[in-house]
Amino acid sequence: MFYGFRISCDDFSCAFEIWGCLKICRFVKDFLFSRRFALNFGQTHLRLLNFFDKLILFAVAGSKAAGKLQGANMLDHLIKAGCKAEFSLDSEGDFSQGLLSQVEQKLSGRELVLLTPIMHGRLAKFPLGAEKCMCFYASDGLLSYVAVVIRHISDQSVDLTKVRLVTDGARMQRRAFYRFGCSLQAKLALPSADGSSSLFDARVLDIGGGGAKIASPVEVSERSKVKMAVKLYDEYLVASGRVLQASDLEGAEYKKQFRLEFLAMPPSEQEKIITFIFKEQRKALQKRYEA
Repeated sequence: MFYGFRISCDDFSCAFEIWGCLKICRFVKDFLFSRRFALNFGQTHLRLLNFFDKLILFAVAGSKAAGKLQGANMLDHLIKAGCKAEFSLDSEGDFSQGLLSQVEQKLSGRELVLLTPIMHGRLAKFPLGAEKCMCFYASDGLLSYVAVVIRHISDQSVDLTKVRLVTDGARMQRRAFYRFGCSLQAKLALPSADGSSSLFDARVLDIGGGGAKIASPVEVSERSKVKMAVKLYDEYLVASGRVLQASDLEGAEYKKQFRLEFLAMPPSEQEKIITFIFKEQRKALQKRYEA
């Protein structure tokens, strides 16, 4: 607060508020100066002119600071309510064992309210003041930040974690994704020697944004390319991938298993996987509460 003017530095609104303050100050000062003889305010008039001179200098300095702030945080506006997010469990930003969450509310001052993540079927409440590497699934890519946990909010229906972003956002390329253990019926399309494809029933044993572990009735050679189709709630995920590792599997129905790395998967398809995992974790937690 400065002489009754509130100057906020929240994303892009900062520049507009300071710009508006600057325009008003200059208009009032010019008016007072042009009417200095007619108004005949004396010392009061001079004090007013001096006040607006100082306010204009302050607004100009604030405008420059806002420009730097916007440049540093230019990716913040891509984070919106409903965005999926992940908390890394280590300080290096490795998300292979990340904990899924979702942005519920975006506040001023770079503060976010997120659903408290789940680990091993229980709520993972990080200590207040803990710095966590975070990944946000924005509409046009993945963003990484460091955030500080500042509050836990609980009621009968939902548990929330409030954080403040403390670093500039950076775009990231994922090299590791959280894998969710499951058992889903799937279809595999395996290439044949004559160039055609053969369809087989299979089962997805775990799945993540980067790949899946699949139980197969037939042997699949490593580095071969296959297609997979699996139903995730009401949506079908169709993915192409490369076999990374194949091994035997003890079981009556499926004798082989392999890890599949998804290739060139669009963000919209990855979003289906993340949404499925998120919902399944919340369902498991709800059942735990009801038990």
